[in-house]
Amino acid sequence: MAALLAVAATGCGGHRGAASDPHGLNWKQYNGEYFRETHKLQLAPGFRWPARAPIAGSYQGAAVYFEAGSGKRDADRYWFCSWARRWLGDRGSSVALRKLWTIKRTFLYQGATLPHDRHLYDDEITRAGLGDAGPLQNDVQLNCPKPA
Repeated sequence: MAALLAVAATGCGGHRGAASDPHGLNWKQYNGEYFRETHKLQLAPGFRWPARAPIAGSYQGAAVYFEAGSGKRDADRYWFCSWARRWLGDRGSSVALRKLWTIKRTFLYQGATLPHDRHLYDDEITRAGLGDAGPLQNDVQLNCPKPA
C-alpha cells in the first residue's frame, strides 16, 4: 500500500521527465535528481542524508516512473523535516525557525506546492514562531520520513 501511495505522490500529468521516455523519470534519473538537490541543502545538525533516495524503483516487479521534479521535491521535504524536527526538539531555536522560512527558496515550495496551498507552510512556521508547535508537529508526524 505504501508503494502505491508513493507512486500516487509522484503526480500525474503536468510536465514529463526525460524527452526520450513518455513515462517520465526512471528510478535512476529520479535518484540522480534527488542527490543533485541534496548538494544544495544543509540538513539540521545531527541529521544525515539517506544512502539512497526514499522511493523504490519498482513495485511488484514493475518499473516505477516519476514526474520530473519529484526527486528535488523529496529531497527538499527531507531537508524541511530535519529543520522541523530540530525546532521541535529545541523549541524557540531562532536558527531552526530561520532555516524553516528558507523553504520559500526550494522547489518543494515554488514548484511542487500549488500557489494556493503554500500558505500551509507559511502558517505552520508562523505559528511555530508564536509558540504553537501543533501544526508543525502534526506535519512532521504525518508527512516526514524517518531520519536516516
